[in-house]
This record gives sequence, structure tokens and C-alpha cells, in this order.
Amino acid sequence: MHGIFIFFLIPVAVILFSGKLKANAGVFALGTAFILGFIWFDTPASSIIAKFPTSLFFNFFISTYFYGFAAENGTLQKLAGYIMYLFRNAKWAAALGLYLAVFTISAFGALDAAAIIMSPIAFHLAFQMGFHPILASAAVWGGSMVGGSVIWSSSSAVSEGLFSQVFPQAAVTSYLNRNFLWMVVLFTLFYVVLFVVTKGYRVRAAGADVRKPERFDAAQKKTLWVLLGTIFIVVVPSVLNMLVPNPVTGWASANLRINVLATIGIVVFSAMKVADPVQIITKRVPWNAIILITGMATLMSLATEMGVIEYLGNWLQTSVSSNLIVPVFVLIMAVLSFFVSGGAILPAFLPLLPALAAASGQPPEAIMLSANIGLCASSFSPFSQGGAIALTGCSNETMRETLIKTQVALSIVCAAYIVIASFTGIFSL
Repeated sequence: MHGIFIFFLIPVAVILFSGKLKANAGVFALGTAFILGFIWFDTPASSIIAKFPTSLFFNFFISTYFYGFAAENGTLQKLAGYIMYLFRNAKWAAALGLYLAVFTISAFGALDAAAIIMSPIAFHLAFQMGFHPILASAAVWGGSMVGGSVIWSSSSAVSEGLFSQVFPQAAVTSYLNRNFLWMVVLFTLFYVVLFVVTKGYRVRAAGADVRKPERFDAAQKKTLWVLLGTIFIVVVPSVLNMLVPNPVTGWASANLRINVLATIGIVVFSAMKVADPVQIITKRVPWNAIILITGMATLMSLATEMGVIEYLGNWLQTSVSSNLIVPVFVLIMAVLSFFVSGGAILPAFLPLLPALAAASGQPPEAIMLSANIGLCASSFSPFSQGGAIALTGCSNETMRETLIKTQVALSIVCAAYIVIASFTGIFSL
């Protein structure tokens, strides 16, 4: 029992201690993994190093490097401008267009970059057109989160790298498709309801002057075509193989995955000189997040040696009703994500997921969905990464203080909404 307590105490202590020192928790997690290995298990350093999630590191690095070209040369910013321009004659739908714009550039792989790029635009639009500023931060949060769940995004590449460590590839691929579907349904519905409740359709007739962006320059056109080509190659073979299974599309869907295509795309972008690769490596690749996630994943890989998997598996099978496991797990994820970025939480629970799936009698996809969507449910909190980034574009301090309180309340409402939805069994569909 003491091993279970230590297992959950260690990552909390690592996060708090590193936060106090304003250092990356991933490095502390790696150091802790070595110390535990030496003292508790008498494990050589080579065995701890072997637990480092190489595939996860590669997927995260290569996908963010690839999409960084589009952020660096302004392709994503201009694409967002064109989407907003489409709504120039339907200003009542400007807040909906804002959500669509953030969704689109996130779907092109920008993720946090999309939120950072769009947050100032979102608040400018809200102040000029008169719709509630909470719709600005909610559009940035929800649009980037949902758009980032497309199967070709860097976020999905990270999820694939994580979940494939404990589940078969077929189950992970199925999860990625279902995750996108439910993210779109659940969180877009949440935003639409918020739009109606705050009367986001009531805007000033003489609102913001949405001007037509300048044309894409030569480098941006090349970037856009490569991105579209990559998305096409990722999506079309998978869809065709589901509809009409055959050896060609089967091979393509199994081998031409986003990490492979992103690697080739980086070579193509570099050869075409659409942006400076050095600047992208230093500015656009989120090294802090990569170190955090891989470091925590290494530490949490010791769960089996500490007896955590066996103990919790037995406890869940004998003490918790199987039909409550998924909703309870969603609630746990939501509570944790209210305070901490999901990137630091998921690796801690990763080794437990197969045991949860077995105890609940649900398919692995349901447990993966409950973990990811549970983490997203309360991430609108200003104390979580998603909610905090959504606020970066608000320069009015008085308004920021009001929005912080509002986001706290809405993150609780959203978490309750997702937990209730999980009771219906939709994650098993």
C-alpha cells in the first residue's frame, strides 16, 4: 500500500518543487526516476534510460517542427484573416467565425501557436464588435483544443506516442478517430450554448472593420500546398481503407502516418526555404513541453515495479462498480486538469489505463477517451495551460480579473457537463 501512496505523491512533489524553483518538472522527474531506480529497485541507469519514451519524443518534436514553418512565415495568421473576412457581412456570427478560425489554424498543426496568435485578435474583435469577451477566450481555448484533435495534428501524434506504449496500435488508431468526433461534438456544443446564453449574436452594426488580408506570398503558398498535401495523404488512405479495405490503402494508412510525412515535409520546406529552420527549432518547437511530458512519462513507467498496476487493478475489479469506472476517471482527470496542464498528468496515469479498461469491461478506446476528454473538460481554468493561454490577448487588467473568475466558473460547469455525458456511455459507442 505504501508503494501506491508514494507513486501518487512523487509526481505531485516533483511538480510543486520544480514550480517553486521555476524549473522544468520533466528534468526533476527524470532525476527522481534515477534515484528511485538506484535506491528502491537497485536498477542500473541503463534500464531507466531504456524507459525513456523515444517514440513519444520523436512524434512531439517532429510534428511541432513541421508545423512550425507555417507559423514562422505567417501562413497561419493570414489563413485566419481570410476566415474572419468571410464573416464581414454576417457580423452577428463573428464570434462563431472566430471559433472556426482558431479551429482551422489549429487543425493545420499550430496548437499553442494558434491560441497565442489568435488571442489578441479575438479580444480586439470582441471589444470592437461588442460581444462578450468570454466568447473570445472560449473561442481561443475551445477552437485550438478541438482543432488540435484532428488525426494529423501534433497533438494526435503525441497521443499516439503515449497510448501506443500500453495499447495495441489498432485500438489507438480507433481512439484517434473517435476522439476527434467527440471533441467536436461535446466542446463545440458547449461553445454554441455559451454563444446563445451570452447573446453573442448581438453586435454593434458599425463594428470592427474586417479588411481583406493581403494575398499569400510565394513562400506561404508553397507552405499551404505542402500542408494540404500532407493532410490529404494522412486522411484519404485511412478513409478508403475503412470503406474498401485493400493492400494499397492498408499499407498507406499503416505507414504514411503524420510523423513520417512530417519528417519528409521538413526536408521539403527546408529545400524550398519557406522559413528559417534554425528559428523554428529555437522558437517554434515547445522544448519545455517535450521535456515535461517525456520526463514525467519516464518516471511514471516505474509504476509496474512499484506494484501500482497490480494493486489498483485488483481494487478496481473488486471494489468499484464497473459502470462507474469511466465517469469516476473522467472526474479525476477533470479535477487534476483544473490546476495542472494535462501534459503533466496523463503520463502519471498511463500505466494504469489497461487495468482500468479490464476492470470496466469497456474497450480500450473508452478509457483513452475518458482520460483525454476528462483532462480537456476543465482546462478552461485560468490555472491550467489552455485557459491561461486563452487570456494572453486580454490587455485590459480589469477585464482580465473578471474573466479569470468567469473562466473558473465555466471550467467547473464544463467538467460537470462532461462527467454527466460520460454516464450515458457515449465513449463506448
